[in-house]
Amino acid sequence: MASVSLTNVVKNYGKIRIIDNVNLEINAREFIVLVGPSGCGKSTLLRMIAGLEEVSSGEIKIGNKDVTHMNAGERGVSMVFQSYALYPHMTVRENLAFGLKNIKTPKPEIATRIANAANILQLNNYLERLPQHLSGGQRQRVAIGRSIVSCANVLLFDEPLSNLDAALRIQMRQEIGKLHERLGKTTIYVTHDQTEAMTLADRIVILNQGKIEQVGTPEEVYNHPANIVVAGFIGAPKINLFNVVYEQAGRVTINGQSILIPHLAKTELPAGTTLTLGIRPEHFSLTHGAELCLKVKTELTEMHGDSTVALFHSAAHGALQMKVPYQLKLAAGEEVTIGTAYKHILVFDQQGQAIRGEAP
Repeated sequence: MASVSLTNVVKNYGKIRIIDNVNLEINAREFIVLVGPSGCGKSTLLRMIAGLEEVSSGEIKIGNKDVTHMNAGERGVSMVFQSYALYPHMTVRENLAFGLKNIKTPKPEIATRIANAANILQLNNYLERLPQHLSGGQRQRVAIGRSIVSCANVLLFDEPLSNLDAALRIQMRQEIGKLHERLGKTTIYVTHDQTEAMTLADRIVILNQGKIEQVGTPEEVYNHPANIVVAGFIGAPKINLFNVVYEQAGRVTINGQSILIPHLAKTELPAGTTLTLGIRPEHFSLTHGAELCLKVKTELTEMHGDSTVALFHSAAHGALQMKVPYQLKLAAGEEVTIGTAYKHILVFDQQGQAIRGEAP
């Protein structure tokens, strides 16, 4: 298995910069997920690693080899596309064998590799079928199978599950996770789906406007987002954000009241500074006894089976959301008090960067 190293990587389309000086070290056998809003450059970055897009400047290494200007076929990578990219006139077996035949792999070795991939992906009963006779999940398995038979050092996935229905996405996500545990190949995976990112990744790379905002484990980017961009992108429903005024000694003004936020106590900020507080919906609950309480008016409740999302309006802070792990019914217009613990409050400065502090 191979590591992947990106150093000062830039991609320009004319005068437009798509990838802006990206630096990233990916360890051998690591599962890295690239996420970010539409147009952030995540698929472009993946295609540059694959050799399907030229690098404007910078360096890409796979293992100890500089592959920046190598052809895609020389890089030791394989790629699974969103659209499966199967040959419709070929059987599953022929699709799996096609790339190996092109590089003149001996027939016995082709047969062995196909048998191995078919066993791993449970494709033995479908090897003689055409793609048109397969379900979406089965087609995606074949696409993944082509990566397995290639024996590539690095597997690349470009939103491979986005064409599948919800149930199949869950099944295939779990299969990809088990496949990585079994093969241990270095994997770089692009998705817009946070659940895929949080459940599959060893580390998540959050991109925005061609730049890396944060690299961290799922726990790190959820609990300790580097900035408002990351906090707003990771988590569903989206994090609640609202402005407050800093007083001194860790105190801020909320709803006209002076509230102490302990982990701000050791920060040195001028009085009157505007800060942004972030509280995730799942960290709110119905309570009168929390460290921070807000009075809100109910606008809507959404029942999700095992959980409920409630949408509120606060006169001081606008729209707020709460997610609780049980079924809850609130009438529209009903006034309630929601609260959270200080430890769940994220604080961001005027530039949107996280303020990290320790409670005294």
